[in-house]
Amino acid sequence: MPGLDKKMLNMIDPNKVIDRIKIDIRTDFILAPHYNAIFINAGQELWGRVQELLKSGNYQPELPHTINVPKERGFTRPGSILTPADRLVYQALIDIASPALEAQLDRQRSFSHILARDGNSMFEPAHESWHRFQSKITSLCASEGYIVKADIANYFERIPQHHLVNLMSAAKCPPEVVNLVEEMLLAFQERDSSGIIQGVFPSDVLGNFFLSEFDAYCDLHEIPSARYVDDLYLHFESEVDAKRGLIDLIEQLRKDGLHLNEFKSGIRTVHQVLHEETEVDVLFEEAREEVREELAEYSTSGYGFTAEWEWGEPEDEEELELAATERL
Repeated sequence: MPGLDKKMLNMIDPNKVIDRIKIDIRTDFILAPHYNAIFINAGQELWGRVQELLKSGNYQPELPHTINVPKERGFTRPGSILTPADRLVYQALIDIASPALEAQLDRQRSFSHILARDGNSMFEPAHESWHRFQSKITSLCASEGYIVKADIANYFERIPQHHLVNLMSAAKCPPEVVNLVEEMLLAFQERDSSGIIQGVFPSDVLGNFFLSEFDAYCDLHEIPSARYVDDLYLHFESEVDAKRGLIDLIEQLRKDGLHLNEFKSGIRTVHQVLHEETEVDVLFEEAREEVREELAEYSTSGYGFTAEWEWGEPEDEEELELAATERL
């Protein structure tokens, strides 16, 4: 196995790496409290052991623990966790590489997994990123035309590792990091060069970065677009252009062994997309207005509150939103 020299090891902040893993563990697909205990109680000892293995070139990644995670309509996807040593190394390597990878992303087109500027969190809050993504979609739909809405089928399971590591090298990630990441990805997939594990921060970074080439393609061809990981939106002025754009998109992805999910992908008018993307917001606003009307009726009626409130009347805007959420 390739190792890391002293200079590269000194670039790793083990405390930050461990803190990020502790946050990441909260959303693991597999509950493993004994692994969590290691990071809480013996993180520095683990780092000392891992550091020696990396120095000597004797580090060997193990197979991840993987389960089938349920999806809608009865389908599943694989979700994985790593052994503590592998998780520490994987996180540390991507921490080193992530500034170079982030520099390659067009944040006017890609809105997922934005690196946090401070603190120990890996990313900015997801709800903020999602809100910016939704705002971009709204702006794409501001002018008449058609939207190619696309979702890549089994994206993480099909990412070609060889192309991914080549892109990392092109982004000027340190060669030692790229070589070790490549070996780890192969080991995690039992020497299969297709796919990366899902469910951990480093894979989120790599999965988002891989489609930076797609963002560059849209920029080169002056196609207005928005992307959240592998959810893609492309705007075209006419239906003919949209059909041609969809064919070109399919061909672009096929070169990397990627394919669209036909159930979730297709061509829609901007009005259809606006309706789909804002439907929940509209329903929420309607629920909030229902609550407001019932409160108004309550305040002017001498015969009691007509709605059933298990927890009493909302006293402020936050409680009003909670009531609306429960109603929705």
